[in-house]
Amino acid sequence: MPRSPTPDLPLSGADCFLRAFDSEVRRTAGASHLAQLVLRLGPGFDAGAFAKLLAEVAEVQPILRAPIGRPWGILPPVYRIGKASEAAPPRVEIRDAPRQALDSGGAPPLFAERLNERVDARRGQLVRFDVVRYEAGTAGSDLALTWFHPLFDGSGSERFLRWLDEVARGARAATDLPPSAERPVRADARTRRARSRVRSRARRSGSRSRSPASRARTPRASSTARASRLASSRRCCSTWPPASAHTTRCTSCAAPTRRASWCRCQ
Repeated sequence: MPRSPTPDLPLSGADCFLRAFDSEVRRTAGASHLAQLVLRLGPGFDAGAFAKLLAEVAEVQPILRAPIGRPWGILPPVYRIGKASEAAPPRVEIRDAPRQALDSGGAPPLFAERLNERVDARRGQLVRFDVVRYEAGTAGSDLALTWFHPLFDGSGSERFLRWLDEVARGARAATDLPPSAERPVRADARTRRARSRVRSRARRSGSRSRSPASRARTPRASSTARASRLASSRRCCSTWPPASAHTTRCTSCAAPTRRASWCRCQ
């Protein structure tokens, strides 16, 4: 029975952007869009065993050397997982350096060269390691992980090295990947949305539970004062206008008025 082909793994939207940026860097600067993580290790690091471990891991996890390309030349880019076995395994290059280079405190110049090199992701050149041993490793070693940026982000590269360490110690199998770092972020987002819905429902239920009397407006002090002034300003014809403002009285009711014909009783 023929074996079913391994499905391709599509790049995410961010990975497609980084791949497009890599094309621009290749065109303008003659380099690739690479990232690098450097570790300064103490004595005892076995670079040969590490290279063997990486080769075994690449066999189980083919994405580490899967070529990236566009199906039919027009579709969105994917990791060609089925063609990973045709690509070379990730390289591990080991170099020796004197103790004085370690005492200088800076990173080896080799790492800067690797970071500015040009790689071909279409051939699966996604990850490489460089090891600089000081005094054959007795004084310590510097380990540089250089990768094609769409493969990892910064935190992903750290988690990848921790996973390699767990596989080397036997705490985890090479087929057992660590849980995705996105899961707790998504859970937190769902939790925040749920809490927001609960708060909204509480506000709505609180507004409905208020009695009509509590929602009724109380008259303003200025309105009350205005009503009092209007009530006090009402006068009958016997007291309005004031007597001091007039010089005669009405012939019918004897109320003070300017002219007898202007009285309100008429």
